[in-house]
Amino acid sequence: MRKFLLLSACAIGCAAMANAEEAASALYTQVFSVEDNVYVIHASDIVAAPLTSDYGYLQASPSQTAEATGTTPAGIVTLKANQFTFTQVDGGYTIQDPDGKFYAMKGTYNSFNRYEALPEEGGVWTIEPQDDGTMIIANTLTGKTMQYSAEYNSFGVYDDVRGEYPTMYTYYSDFTGDEPDEPETPTLGKLADLMQMENNTEFTVTTDVTTIYTSGKYTYVTDGETNALIYVSDLGAAAGDVIAQGWKAKLSIYNNLYEIVPLEAVTVASTGAAIPEPIMLDAAGAAEFITADNQAAYITLSDVVIADPTPENAASFTGAMGDYTVNFYNRFNLPVYEPDTYTVTGFIAVYKETVQIYPTEITAAGGIGAIESDDSAARYFNMTGVEVANPTTGAVYIIVKGGKATKVVR
Repeated sequence: MRKFLLLSACAIGCAAMANAEEAASALYTQVFSVEDNVYVIHASDIVAAPLTSDYGYLQASPSQTAEATGTTPAGIVTLKANQFTFTQVDGGYTIQDPDGKFYAMKGTYNSFNRYEALPEEGGVWTIEPQDDGTMIIANTLTGKTMQYSAEYNSFGVYDDVRGEYPTMYTYYSDFTGDEPDEPETPTLGKLADLMQMENNTEFTVTTDVTTIYTSGKYTYVTDGETNALIYVSDLGAAAGDVIAQGWKAKLSIYNNLYEIVPLEAVTVASTGAAIPEPIMLDAAGAAEFITADNQAAYITLSDVVIADPTPENAASFTGAMGDYTVNFYNRFNLPVYEPDTYTVTGFIAVYKETVQIYPTEITAAGGIGAIESDDSAARYFNMTGVEVANPTTGAVYIIVKGGKATKVVR
């Protein structure tokens, strides 16, 4: 175990303190109650690092255990840049980072948001000391509690128990000596880990992924358990291609949409892999499953009533599944679909606070999707939706006439 030389006011003079370069790290000692002060948030030999963007999870920063030596108490050593200021207000405490920005929650997310000024809601936290020395830090808006997830190596705020409640340490004195080890370059071994990363985090993808769907800059991939969106021009992978692990990328969180942005070319290891079937959802399942946490999931919605013609370009529209309203965005420029009941396949996406679906396929009853019809002529389509100019006797068709589609045997 490392020991550190601690610099305190009793050990050096004020003049020397004024002339010395400020130490980057400090010794912190554990507290069992909280008052207005600066603290580091600790769990499993790491501490929470402040955000570097306006939203995300608190990433792990290294700390070292310090033994008691003489008059110096035991504690932990970490960077002073990891300090948070807790200030008591009506109903609890505010939390600010070294830049003075306030930490709060909003919407259904399990991550933090950071503001220049204290927001009207979501920015107050209660702190309840526990007998084991941990602290239950709860957001007064959501009721969710701050926890360290060893699986994701970050701190989030959850409505169930997913990890370890933190302990809190307060500043004792500066120190000189070996700095805590710098964290290793992050890796992405499971696509599920992406949602725990902070915006602009660079990492190496260490798992093969299979392409599900691609259109323009948007490519959806899966590791067999979780999907993710890759956003880049000319990725060079088609549906069914397996992209080999080992490439560098970074996370871009754009209006709460998580995107993997490659920093180098990817390699297609093989082609023709099986593409997973979409998750089938009825109205009850859609209402429960279509959330921001499930973004990039590949789904099919049954019996979606579209009351108005869909847009012909990238724009929003809605559909109804009983009492549940589905928000859609025609990201991939599908053709216009007339009012009807449809089966819609696509990917869950997010735009700011709106959870929506990017459709990849819209199919009406019998397999006919976007078709035009008029009141004067009948048009025939086979069961795969292809128009037939010369229908034959005895075959099954969908006949469209007068704005209605009917299954017939000619």
